[in-house]
Amino acid sequence: MLNSKFFTRLRTNRTRPLLSIRAMVLASILSALVVSAPVTATNAPASSAEPGSLASPEMTPAGTTNGQMLRIGATIPDSGALADFGIQVRRGLTMWQAEVNERGGLLGRAVELVLLDDQSSPAMAAQRYQQMVADGVQLFVSPYSSEMTIAVRDALGTSDIAMVAIASAPQIWDQPDPRVFGAYTPANHNMDPFLQLVAKHNLSRIALAWQDAEFPRAVAQGARSKARELGLNIVADESYSPNTTDFTALASRLKASEPEAIIVGSYLQDAIDFSKAARQVGLTTKLIAFSGGPALREFGDAVGSDTAQGVISTVQWLRSVRMPGSFDFGFRYRQQFSVYPSYDAAGGYAAGQILESAMRLAKSTEPNAVRAQLGSMKFRSIIGHYRVNERGMQEAKNNYLVQWQDNHISLVYPPQLARWQVLYPLPW
Repeated sequence: MLNSKFFTRLRTNRTRPLLSIRAMVLASILSALVVSAPVTATNAPASSAEPGSLASPEMTPAGTTNGQMLRIGATIPDSGALADFGIQVRRGLTMWQAEVNERGGLLGRAVELVLLDDQSSPAMAAQRYQQMVADGVQLFVSPYSSEMTIAVRDALGTSDIAMVAIASAPQIWDQPDPRVFGAYTPANHNMDPFLQLVAKHNLSRIALAWQDAEFPRAVAQGARSKARELGLNIVADESYSPNTTDFTALASRLKASEPEAIIVGSYLQDAIDFSKAARQVGLTTKLIAFSGGPALREFGDAVGSDTAQGVISTVQWLRSVRMPGSFDFGFRYRQQFSVYPSYDAAGGYAAGQILESAMRLAKSTEPNAVRAQLGSMKFRSIIGHYRVNERGMQEAKNNYLVQWQDNHISLVYPPQLARWQVLYPLPW
């Protein structure tokens, strides 16, 4: 039986029925998307590398030209503060690479992944990408964080290599740059669904806490704007240093503001530390949401089921969201790694899909051709719709809300996709 390996929903000038998984796979490999620009780019498979080293595949897949490798590079936070996220991105990328090489590669070439450890450091990430340019890497996936992506963008100078970004702070696109194309919902829209949920429950007093870094700063900026649009009141608005480990004072100040809902722009460890401090000082509220950290199982393991219960996280993807290939990707990921994938794993996989689609449309790996397709194509990967504006920032994709309920992470918003009702109010 043929297993579906390439999860694109191709767009044509008219709607076509999906006759079978086999038909979908063949269509995905052989057809093109509806695009407004000329056909000009191609995709390729990759082989994995150990942290901090260049990939050196030992085999050329059947149907590819021996010695003609297509090199796609990225840095991964294999160490440092973001390592819990980095392992997920690495796994997603290497799953995509293995599958595309099993199909014979891209444009007759096997894909080689060059994955280097950036140590969760913007300076190291910039150095690694400069190294990959010198080593002949032809396409890029961005680092994990927005700070690192901005550092890399600035360090690449006149390089014309296209990059699919799995970071989402809008500052990445604050200057014209034809090389960086976003896969994710921009960070300034990260909390839109949560604030819609807050308004639905007729709550109005919102407290913001956010790490003073590019991504969470943009989350807070977008939350302020959306709150004004919905007529909600910001009763507290505080930043904290990325080095903060003791959140008791901050949690106490938020408690004094008597919020009905709390937004925390955070990563994983600060989400854990804030939640513990909030329980310690007796902070109560009706709803609380974080920008991604509690979407990982590690959050519940660290804070315990009582503290995790009712906590909401925004996510870019969940396997239960009805996107082509989501359930299958989740099933195969669990078979391979014995855990279900986070949206970071799906993001790594989708970045490969996006590059592949652009290259197949372009029928070339030439940089200008690939960039033309990335800037104009419409596509649906496993994480959702891909369409960017003139600066390369994503404008077609939505994100979702998940909530910890009885030691499970459950999709609760938007209502038309939710598998569970929102647990309300927060049982703290």
